[in-house]
Amino acid sequence: KPAFHDRGTITAGNASQMSDGASAAVVMSAERARELGIRPLARFLAYGVTAVRDVGGQQDSIVALRGATSRGEVPGPRLYISGAMIDGAPATFGAATAAASESDARRAVDARALIDATQAKVYTKVDSSMLAAILDEAAAVSLPVTGHLGKVDAVRAARMGIRAIEHGS
Repeated sequence: KPAFHDRGTITAGNASQMSDGASAAVVMSAERARELGIRPLARFLAYGVTAVRDVGGQQDSIVALRGATSRGEVPGPRLYISGAMIDGAPATFGAATAAASESDARRAVDARALIDATQAKVYTKVDSSMLAAILDEAAAVSLPVTGHLGKVDAVRAARMGIRAIEHGS
């Protein structure tokens, strides 16, 4: 049975009208961009964007890209990075760091500090006890924590000390 009336209208869109302003950018290695003769991040600058906040992606790629832009090898905005998301085990995405225990989660936070991340991002499979360990370790290394929550509700996470909640989860 059709979900729409035959004289109704359909408005394009794939999310609720309460948008979080998400966007996407295709990012590649500096070497590949040079091979193709393009400057993908320069487009951000052309539109007046001077800073981009990355909240979880391919850790080695984003760290290398941040280095290349900060050294002026690749024109682009300043990159504020999280590195790979920290998730419970098994991780939802292959690029995320799976933490099976609180000690794994603490080590993941320390790894973000070692790459000089701007913040750490937790993902949906992190529960309250793991989040508490992450927040405790992050405080010890002065690293803010943001999250796309699942097992912990937003109010509880805020009371625990999370700094930002992504995607209105």
